[in-house]
Amino acid sequence: MLNDFLKANRKDKDIQESRQYLGRHWEVFFEERRNENQGRQGSNGSKRSRQMESIANFDPSVDVYDLQLEWKNIPRKYRRNYWPGLMLDILCKRPDDALKFLVATTLADPLPNRACIEDSLDYIVEYHLYRQSRSPITSKNFAVLFEAINNLLTKFIPSKVRISSYAIYHICKHADRIQAETLLETLSRRGQEVNPNLRLHFVDFLARRGATDSAVTLLGSMHRDKVVDFTEPRVTSICATLLRCSQQNPDAIHSESHIYSLLLEWGIRPSIIFYTILAHNAFESWDHETAWKIYDMIIENDIEPSDHTYSIFLHNAKLRKDQEALENILNGVKANNIRNEYVATDLLHAMLLLHENQARNLRGDEARASSESLFQRMVLLYSTYFELSPLEDLAPEYFTLDRKLSPEAEGRRMHPDCATLSLMVSTVIRCRVEQSELPLFYNRFKGLVDAGHPDFVNVATEVNVFNAFIKALGKDRDTLPFSTQILGDMLGAEASGVKAQSTDIESNDRKRMVSPTVQTWSILVHAFMTQGQPRAAEKLVAMMRRRGVDPNKITWNTLITGYLQMQNMAGAMHSDDRAEEGGLGN
Repeated sequence: MLNDFLKANRKDKDIQESRQYLGRHWEVFFEERRNENQGRQGSNGSKRSRQMESIANFDPSVDVYDLQLEWKNIPRKYRRNYWPGLMLDILCKRPDDALKFLVATTLADPLPNRACIEDSLDYIVEYHLYRQSRSPITSKNFAVLFEAINNLLTKFIPSKVRISSYAIYHICKHADRIQAETLLETLSRRGQEVNPNLRLHFVDFLARRGATDSAVTLLGSMHRDKVVDFTEPRVTSICATLLRCSQQNPDAIHSESHIYSLLLEWGIRPSIIFYTILAHNAFESWDHETAWKIYDMIIENDIEPSDHTYSIFLHNAKLRKDQEALENILNGVKANNIRNEYVATDLLHAMLLLHENQARNLRGDEARASSESLFQRMVLLYSTYFELSPLEDLAPEYFTLDRKLSPEAEGRRMHPDCATLSLMVSTVIRCRVEQSELPLFYNRFKGLVDAGHPDFVNVATEVNVFNAFIKALGKDRDTLPFSTQILGDMLGAEASGVKAQSTDIESNDRKRMVSPTVQTWSILVHAFMTQGQPRAAEKLVAMMRRRGVDPNKITWNTLITGYLQMQNMAGAMHSDDRAEEGGLGN
């Protein structure tokens, strides 16, 4: 049985050189045992056999030092000979206990065969960290495994106990920052050679865990040893990771700029990847000026920005509502013929945000004209990148264009994803649909969802669309009551004070829509308070709490402000008291 287990668990490793897992040296044990059994001529029940059986069946709860004493009771000359068979038996039948057996039996001389120890460590590491991937090891259990293995490596020189690159790789994948640095230090101190491939893995692991200085030092040693080519794509990728993750550790000796200068010195070729990372890090450090200088440098040096480059600069321009920066990005996107759905959607969103910021003080016909102008520009931009057909299914009167695209341009248009469609539906609600037409427009949208339209079923999972409907409906006393019907649809069932629209669709099918968030409830509260209906607003607060949604600071401030505008000091103070009780006081 053990021989079958041995053969079944031989395999090539992914890391380091190709070698046999549970190698041929284990066969020596079986050959010796066959010869020994022939020489004994069938003698059974010896004291030694009982000792071996006791060891093989040790109590998992036994202290490791008690197990060591039991192991020492076996005559020294037999320990090395019988260790492989005992270890194979434990690996086969009770692998969870194999590490304890390994630790206990290496505390006493003579040590088992080095190659057998290495194979056993491989199997133990794989069993705990790879084979049980459906039930990942806990950090507490991994700490026990790590400490035991690291202690073995610390105690014995490589000629006595060795660990394979395969095991090191899997340990590193699960190690935290301190554990990864400890293992690297242990390997360095004991002088165990680590191949270049594994050293690169170490650089990657260390960088991702914020061990910036250790990662830079290791990469520098590889450069000095001339075992790494910084022009290789994989090495470039790891260097990019190191640069990107350098932000995680502000106390590191090596700053981001120093790391980049070192990489250039070692042979990294400047590329858009590194420029983008430098800009991204600058944005995260709130150093917008440096980031935009990097963008200017990219353009001046005729380096073609990537989709990701445009995305991060566009995101920053949106946050700052910088009209000039957005126009620069839009010109770059058009000039470089960028066809990326995320970049295009970000551009559309930026147009909407800028409009809302600029039109904040507009009223009446001027506000209406501005909104219609924005909407037409957004539809034109949208149609440049995306298919219009899903939106035409919803509202052809708003989304049909007179101009015809060439077959080539038509073929390059992308199918819009959920986020893009949600943005455009929200925009038409804000900018084009007349107040009195909002209920009819919502029913049209809901009809597509109920009918299972492949695009709008997904849009119904986006809360922003429903929030846009409710916010728009809440602007007028006549359409305000309809907002509670939308709330009923989102809740998916009739509730006290709120009724979903009548429909032939069963309740379970109707619950295709996203549930209301605290923002949704707050928008409703604001609408009713603005329209002078505080009792309805309070009912909504009570309902959201019953449904497990706690009011946030915006909810309470909406109530307080509403009561103050109604000159209801008692209501305002009561709302403030409730906010204080929830830890959200001003």
